[in-house]
Amino acid sequence: MKTFSRIIPLLLAWGLALFAALQLGNVPVDWGHVCGPWGCGPPVKALVAWHGFWGILLALPVLLAIAYWPGRRLQRVGLVLTAAGLLGLAGIAVWQTVDWLPRVSDSYQRYFAARYLFVVATLVDVPIVQLTLAGIACWCTGTLRARSKRRFTHNGFVPGD
Repeated sequence: MKTFSRIIPLLLAWGLALFAALQLGNVPVDWGHVCGPWGCGPPVKALVAWHGFWGILLALPVLLAIAYWPGRRLQRVGLVLTAAGLLGLAGIAVWQTVDWLPRVSDSYQRYFAARYLFVVATLVDVPIVQLTLAGIACWCTGTLRARSKRRFTHNGFVPGD
């Protein structure tokens, strides 16, 4: 029962934070648009709202995993999440290379890096950036935790030193 009374406020705060992130899109301030030779995107505040939503959505499970999982499990899950995120980012690069580059003139092809970042920033359907960051957080924490357990015993003695 004690755990249940802790979980409910945490979940409520998480839900409110998710709702608040999405409400950033309704703030009556014009933050402009991202436009350039690579294309025009949605309003910046909408992008901030969605990316913030995905970050908050993944933050709670990542923090709970970091708090309760052993280092080896964190390492493995972090590696999988990081690899999935990097594959997604690589997939976007391939997509833009195959789709966008052939359609634009040679003078616009020098904007490929800007176009790539534009597509990553405006892709709010899938949290590729947040997934990659979550994976890196789990992977690094798991690696540090696993290393510290191998290096130190319960009494602080380092074998072989």
